[in-house]
Amino acid sequence: MKRLIILVCAVTSFMVAQDAAGQYKLSAVDVLYTYITRAQVSLTVTDAYGFGITQEVSEIPAAVPFTSVPMQLTDAALVAVGINLNVTLNADGSGSIAEGSYYPDVNTITDADGNCVTLQQVLPVTDDFTYSSMNNGMAAFGFAHPGVNVLGLPGISTMAGQQLGLLGLSGSLTFEDFPMAPSSPTLCGDDGSCFDFTVGDIDESGTLEIYPDVNLLGIPEYVPGGAPLTGVSGGYFLDDQCEEDGSNCNSDGLSSVYSAAGNIDADFYLEWHGVDGSSSGLGWGDLEEEDEDGDGTWFDRQIGIPAIPATYMNPACGFNQPIFGDVSATFEALGMGSCVDYVDVATSGYLMDPSGSLATWGNTLTAHGAIMGLCAPLLGEAVCASLGGGILLEDDSSYDVDPACLADYNPADLTTLLDCAGRLTMNFDIPCVPVIEAREVVAEFIAVGGGECGSGDMNADGSNNVLDVVALVNCVLNADCDGCIGDMNADGSHNVLDVVALVNCVLNANCGSGRVDNAASLNGAKSAEFKVIENEVTMTADGDVVAVQMTLSHGNDFAITLTDAAYIADYVTKGNTTTLMIVNPESSSLFTTNGDFVIESIEAASNSQTLMETSVVSAKTFEISAASPNPFNPATQIQLNLNTDAMVSVKVFNTMGQLVDIIASGQMQHGTYSFTWDGSNAASGVYLVQTQVGAEVHNQKIMLVK
Repeated sequence: MKRLIILVCAVTSFMVAQDAAGQYKLSAVDVLYTYITRAQVSLTVTDAYGFGITQEVSEIPAAVPFTSVPMQLTDAALVAVGINLNVTLNADGSGSIAEGSYYPDVNTITDADGNCVTLQQVLPVTDDFTYSSMNNGMAAFGFAHPGVNVLGLPGISTMAGQQLGLLGLSGSLTFEDFPMAPSSPTLCGDDGSCFDFTVGDIDESGTLEIYPDVNLLGIPEYVPGGAPLTGVSGGYFLDDQCEEDGSNCNSDGLSSVYSAAGNIDADFYLEWHGVDGSSSGLGWGDLEEEDEDGDGTWFDRQIGIPAIPATYMNPACGFNQPIFGDVSATFEALGMGSCVDYVDVATSGYLMDPSGSLATWGNTLTAHGAIMGLCAPLLGEAVCASLGGGILLEDDSSYDVDPACLADYNPADLTTLLDCAGRLTMNFDIPCVPVIEAREVVAEFIAVGGGECGSGDMNADGSNNVLDVVALVNCVLNADCDGCIGDMNADGSHNVLDVVALVNCVLNANCGSGRVDNAASLNGAKSAEFKVIENEVTMTADGDVVAVQMTLSHGNDFAITLTDAAYIADYVTKGNTTTLMIVNPESSSLFTTNGDFVIESIEAASNSQTLMETSVVSAKTFEISAASPNPFNPATQIQLNLNTDAMVSVKVFNTMGQLVDIIASGQMQHGTYSFTWDGSNAASGVYLVQTQVGAEVHNQKIMLVK
């Protein structure tokens, strides 16, 4: 392994061509996240009734790869969850991820209860980076795929022993840095903090070999903080997109890792291995300068453990909850193996202790055992054993406790618990485990661009017209665009930007290899505001908007009517989600609905290159100005901005609540109205102007001074 590292480090001294250049769209991913503990963590359970009993059930040692999270997505799965990653690798070593891309990631958040919850997320991404590549890298430097991940453990790659190209990436705000020349990283942060790592006695020699010593497999089993890991970090690739002369490729055909599932074959295969630390630039949390987890180091990543192993029991044997841990062998020994259904994980269950400390209560934590445990330190075991005629020594492990027995519980008087008996349900205390994350990523891409890509001739009739625009709108709304004919801006995806480009070239009759955005977008808007007024959505912008795409979530009792004042307006509803697109809207009113809805996302564009800034405001039904002048004599004026058609009344009351005057009453259309009250015939004093629009009421005081 050392020889490999020393050898490939020489790659950086050679000038290499960027032969991985091209435009690619993600078509499959197979990722394995492995988490290494930075500290020892106790796993505990706490009773569900308020006894205050917390018991450690196991512990996670430090420096071990204690859990892993896979993420496997075919092309169909990527589309289903909204992942659309479009990457451009330029020949000069620059690269970018196109706007409108979304990528998958595993992230941990802290919920309202302080628990760490680990989620698979889909995040928007637009990014620029630099890269270097060499498609014969492994062959040129005489080594092959090592077959292990960065931790030196067997990985998910199927390329072990094969020779691939080498690729390195840096400068990305989204993805980690990894070198073109594979090297063994350390588990160290920018502040010099380092952590140990061990794979345990994997050769079963009875000795844990500490770096630089190696075991029977030729690797160290314990790597102290600061020493290099056994595996390497780096990127490997295969590309079957050859030039006409057969150059710039290193594969004569690629299949998908999900070919058995019918996934589309890849044109570009990229694999990289990395781990948190200063070399990758990952692992420090959201704020690099802050110690977010309070451990005194640069590392901040945490992961939640949502549940722990438990044995699920057959209810016919009297068990209503699983039992924490794998106790199947215990029940087999008792001749009760048929009571065990299966072993899985759980967050609630019974707690058994076969050590004998709970033998009096069937080796199970019960109310009697718990009360005895609370009582003995206070009153002594002899006194506690005599309470209630020795009731606490009765075995109550064959049934569940009735929580109603806690109704009169007084912590200062344990005798108030003597009516409690039965097995206790214990809840797992979800911990936040400080970790270092190692990643093994296998990503497949299809090539986009070239040939008829971007021609916009969606119906293949040899021309570009409104039929092609309709076809492109439909496939974008349905997220089922095939090939790259509709990828007008060659960013590897199909979205509202492509619709704008096609609309512009159709309207200007200049579709072809020289496609540009021109007259239709000379007054292009940079931002747009969308206003929700009850069941209507309107748009205002600082220029022309060529296309708007919007996704709404709603209930089952939902209907939508799109504006007729547009070049094209269409929508698709799937379950409780509606995606709509309006092309060249000619009115500020975009649509009305029957039923409530939430705007989940908006994309708007006036050219094919950049999405506009968008904002959503929920407008009030009406806005009423302060009376002016106030105090007044004899007249004052108020202004009403009505944002929807509604029944309106404007009335004046005195301080006794008596109606003095009706200024306005009746159905009014949306617009701006000015109302004047003349108090010439009223006495000096304080009055109340009440404005009611529909069911909403606004009151303000005015003062008449004569």
